[in-house]
Amino acid sequence: MNSDLINALIAAATSLAVVVLSQFLIHIKDQSQLREKEMDALLKEYFNPIRFMLSENYFRISRIVSEVKREGNAKKLLTVNHASEIAGKEDEWFCREGCYLVSSAYLLACMFSYIDNIRTKLSFFRLPHNTDTELIRLINKLTAEFSRGGIYYVIQMDMGKKISGAETGVLSYREFCMLLKNGQDLIWYSSIIDFFLRLGRGRYQEAEYILKDIGELTHYIDHAVSGGDSIEQKMQAERDAADRRTEI
Repeated sequence: MNSDLINALIAAATSLAVVVLSQFLIHIKDQSQLREKEMDALLKEYFNPIRFMLSENYFRISRIVSEVKREGNAKKLLTVNHASEIAGKEDEWFCREGCYLVSSAYLLACMFSYIDNIRTKLSFFRLPHNTDTELIRLINKLTAEFSRGGIYYVIQMDMGKKISGAETGVLSYREFCMLLKNGQDLIWYSSIIDFFLRLGRGRYQEAEYILKDIGELTHYIDHAVSGGDSIEQKMQAERDAADRRTEI
C-alpha cells in the first residue's frame, strides 16, 4: 500500500472522526439546553412557589411564637374561641378582625397544597446536588410534625387538594374565606384554625419544632435550585419594611 493511499485513508478517518465528535458535542449541548429548560419549568411550576410559601409560613409562625413568648398570647389570633364560630361570619369579619387568624390558616393550607403537588409529581423530578430521597424525608418530617400538632397527615393532603386551583395554583384568599363560611366545608379546615388558636393561647412549643422543619426543607430546596436563602430574604424584607415605617 503506497503512502498516498495511506494518507488518504488517514485523512478520511480523521474527517469522519471530526464529524462524529462534532455531532456528539452538538448532542451533548442540546441535552444540556433541554435539561436547563426542564429545570426552568420545574422551578416555575413547583419549587419557586413552595419556596415562597415556606418562607411566608416561617415568618408568620415565628412572629406569632415571638409574640406569645413576649406577651403570653397572640391577641390578634384570638377572635373566636373555636373554629366552628367562623361559619356564617360576614365578609367584613374576614377582612378585619378575623383576617390575621384566617390568613394564617390560608397560608398554611397553601403550603400543604404545594407540598402535596411536589409529593405527587416527585417521580418526574431530576434534582441536582442531592436525591429525591432527601426531599421526601424532609417533607415527611414536616408533615409528621403537623400531625402531632393536630393537623393529621390525610387532612393535610385533602386540604391541599381542595384549595388547588387549575389556573392560579391555589384558591385566592377570598375564595378560601367563602369555603370557611360554609359549615360543611369548614369542618375540613377546623384543625388548621384550632392549631393557630392553640398557638395564640400560648402553646408555642410544638410550633418551634415545626419552624425547625420548615427551615430544613426550605434550605434544602434553596440549595437544590442554587438559590439564595429564601427565609432570610423574607425576614430581611420585613425588617426593612418595619424600619421604613419607623422612619415615617
